[in-house]
Amino acid sequence: MAGRMTKISSTSDEGEFDCYVSLPASAGKVPAIVLASAVHGVDKDICDMCDEFASHGYLAAAPDLFWHWMPGPIPGGDPRARERAEPRLERIKTNEADMADTLGYLRKLPSFNGRAAAAGYCYGGPFAILGPKRLGYAAGVSCHGSRISTNSPA
Repeated sequence: MAGRMTKISSTSDEGEFDCYVSLPASAGKVPAIVLASAVHGVDKDICDMCDEFASHGYLAAAPDLFWHWMPGPIPGGDPRARERAEPRLERIKTNEADMADTLGYLRKLPSFNGRAAAAGYCYGGPFAILGPKRLGYAAGVSCHGSRISTNSPA
């Protein structure tokens, strides 16, 4: 099932941000997975992953973590990628609220069972740790996470 882009209100900043949300076809309450993208943002690959998770019975969401300074996806190899991700620790701290707001949005959906995992890809990898530690996520998975070390904001 194909998802759709929706708007989520920010609790830390005025405004709202885009989030791709894909719902499963199954009835009943289901867990969720929130994908924290690499510096390329919520591109076709991330949306396809959300749709794939939904096809297996999960709620899936991918917030635009870059809406504060450079919204939307950018293509691979784009020289703006470095600018988008730096200063890394400051950006990650800003995105914590976005990940929490995404979980808050999911809690309002009638099909959500209250349990969610944060899946971080490269830039988003630290949310695999921060999600369960500080943001209310039940689990975290990092895929090629970057800057996951003793210097991370965890």
